[in-house]
Amino acid sequence: MRHATRLALVLVLLGITALFQVESVQSKPLVKSSCTVTRNCDYGPPSSISCTSPNGTCSSGPESYGWVECDGSRQYCPPPQQTCQYPECTSFDGVSCTTGKKTTCSYWFPSGCRNYTCTCYGGQWLCP
Repeated sequence: MRHATRLALVLVLLGITALFQVESVQSKPLVKSSCTVTRNCDYGPPSSISCTSPNGTCSSGPESYGWVECDGSRQYCPPPQQTCQYPECTSFDGVSCTTGKKTTCSYWFPSGCRNYTCTCYGGQWLCP
């Protein structure tokens, strides 16, 4: 019986020792490596965006035309360029300007295009 008691005590001590060894391995911090994430944008420029994290925390997603995120800092792809029915009011390339002549142009706002009628006076286009 003494032999069985000693054997049981040895097995219990070995189990406790093994338990402490497993806990010490599990409590070691995990080493994270750096990461880089790149996303191609549907519209541009830029045609792609990317970021790098020294901590290994990188992600990306499709919402809002696409984004990348590293260490909590998010960067978005640009939205599509809006095109209006008429040329932009800041450029009158190819439109001849003679006094009294009128032309229609557009400004793009986040709410949409707004059209304006511009009048030529003294070789200059005057727009509201």
